[in-house]
Amino acid sequence: MKNMISYYYNINPTSIHHNANTYKFVINNDRYIFIKTDLPLERIDECYRISILLRKHNIYSHMIVLNIENTPFTIINNNCYVLLKVMIDDYLLILEDIINFNDRCKKLKMSKKIEWYDLWTKKIDYIEYQINQFGKKYPLVRESVDYFIGLSEMAISLLNYIDFSKVNITVQHKRIFNGYTSDDYYNPLNFVIDSITRDSAEYFKANMFINRNIFDDIKYYIDYSDMNEEDLKLFFVRMLFPTYYFDMYEKVLDGTFDEKRIMKIISNIDQYQDILVDIYYYIKQYVELPNIDWYQKM
Repeated sequence: MKNMISYYYNINPTSIHHNANTYKFVINNDRYIFIKTDLPLERIDECYRISILLRKHNIYSHMIVLNIENTPFTIINNNCYVLLKVMIDDYLLILEDIINFNDRCKKLKMSKKIEWYDLWTKKIDYIEYQINQFGKKYPLVRESVDYFIGLSEMAISLLNYIDFSKVNITVQHKRIFNGYTSDDYYNPLNFVIDSITRDSAEYFKANMFINRNIFDDIKYYIDYSDMNEEDLKLFFVRMLFPTYYFDMYEKVLDGTFDEKRIMKIISNIDQYQDILVDIYYYIKQYVELPNIDWYQKM
């Protein structure tokens, strides 16, 4: 791979650390990451354009390096690679990173149709189809999936109460996982254009089952993130939709995860539901939300 990098980018790494789909090296104290990606080429182009837009507004991310063909991607042995110049030292992502990034990106005033209704509806329809094909396979999934489909359907129904013309659209990320680092967060290949609530909701959901005090962080975020009323509603909707469960569900089905890993979620359903109730009532202090009988506390 060293010769390929040298040829396509006119740089000469002396030592390369290879791990899974990444090759990392340092040249003149600058850190680089050569990443194998399965993103469509048009998506890579879009991510490159987003990163250029951010740089023009002094919002820093890792820099996609163009190759000798002046493209942001390189095809080697039928595989696609992107070279990143690392602009920010690697560390574990914290909530303040998301707040600061959103504050700066919010000024870009971007626009895009939010497609959560169609995406989520199709996902639930497909999952229900898959469940009917299982037979006796995946007993833990069969035991738990109806609960999370119910949450999803509730989230989908609440989208009807959002005035999307007033929602802030900006640069967000495809997904934020537990253990997400700055190398992940500032990697332009993870950029998407979506509601400003996407990153924060996914961050909180990713940490829901490891941080017992997550509600304090959520209140802090709501109080200091300067969301408008429609953003607040959409934040609650995104918190309701159980991305974390469906991500794990897909990894169980494709064999990446053992089904038993889903127990970590199942065993914390009551705690998770309590947090959703608390978020609902906290946000309801600021905006009007429809009554949700299933979450009414006695």
